[in-house]
Amino acid sequence: MRHIALFFLMFCLWTAAYAAVSTQTHMYVPNAKENCLVVIELATNAQSKIPVGKEPVDVVIDRVKGFVTNKGDGTITVVDLNTHRVLETINLKFGCLPLVIHEHKGYVLSPLTKEIIEVNLDTYTTQIHGLMLAKNLISLTAYKVGKEDMLYIVDEGYEDVKYLEAQDLSVMNLCTISVGKNPQPLQIYEGRGYVVNQGSGTVTMIDLDRNWPTEVPVGKGPSDLKFYKNFGFVSCQEDMKIVVIDLKTNTIIKEIPTQSSPFYLTLDHDKGYSVTLEACIITVIDLNTFEIKKNSK
Repeated sequence: MRHIALFFLMFCLWTAAYAAVSTQTHMYVPNAKENCLVVIELATNAQSKIPVGKEPVDVVIDRVKGFVTNKGDGTITVVDLNTHRVLETINLKFGCLPLVIHEHKGYVLSPLTKEIIEVNLDTYTTQIHGLMLAKNLISLTAYKVGKEDMLYIVDEGYEDVKYLEAQDLSVMNLCTISVGKNPQPLQIYEGRGYVVNQGSGTVTMIDLDRNWPTEVPVGKGPSDLKFYKNFGFVSCQEDMKIVVIDLKTNTIIKEIPTQSSPFYLTLDHDKGYSVTLEACIITVIDLNTFEIKKNSK
């Protein structure tokens, strides 16, 4: 029951927040409406708040520090996760995308100036790297492919994923992978990349070793993608369904109809929860049988 209660608590916070992270003892949720980081003690669900910058949209963890990206004032608030006190505020640029941490190094993408900003997580200093040819940059992801640390940038305007080595952030080294229309942020699961294309109703699956894309039609208005074992679950708003993809064969093996337009998915053990914002309907799905267990408001 505690998992379900925590899920409903998270959903209420999610309407005013973005990405959350958790440790063994606490969950951390940025609250954009109140300009704070909400701290939830997992054992009791007790909450406290840490003031941060304007419109916090994301939080990531490196060792014993939390780094909160504040979209409204272009800063990063550094929080000590042992004492829950603010250690530092890093000044970046207005409108920067959330900080990405990889191998104890930080990277930030600025869509307005089309620059990559490297952040030292110990000294809190920054270094700006070049301008890139882009239209609408929406996400930055870091991942190790073989021995190389790679950065992947989704450009909604050019309908592609740009990539380059993290060791050499010169924009002259940028390469691209074509995806569908209105692509959403890249997700990486089991060594492969996945992009939900809202405009073309597809999911692009990318072999990151060869940078080779495969596009799978899923339905109208795909909005979210979550993974469980060898399966991907895609919520399709306009078609009012959840599509199950076999990730080994890149084929659709099940379409689960929903009562209204599914928007957001979250997984908890062997259950999946689909949230419909308009009607506030939560659909509970058995992730092993792909059957609906119940619908509730």
